[in-house]
Amino acid sequence: MKIVNYEFAEFIQDLTSWHEQKVADLQLVLAKSDASISLGNGLPDIEAGSEKAKGVRIGIILALSVLGELPFSFDEDDDDGDN
Repeated sequence: MKIVNYEFAEFIQDLTSWHEQKVADLQLVLAKSDASISLGNGLPDIEAGSEKAKGVRIGIILALSVLGELPFSFDEDDDDGDN
């Protein structure tokens, strides 16, 4: 029998969604290598094809290798609701 706290389940779902979105954002930058990179917050854009852009993309590849997949899985269906 498994007892799962609702707040914990909600936290795990939020964390999983956050992780998926961050990975998707990073993969998008890699997929659009012909586009300039906008850092926002008033920082200048990094021109596509520049040495800085290549460095940023290398950093993204490294970040993705570290982020990879979450080291756990959670299936809300595993909580059968029994106490």
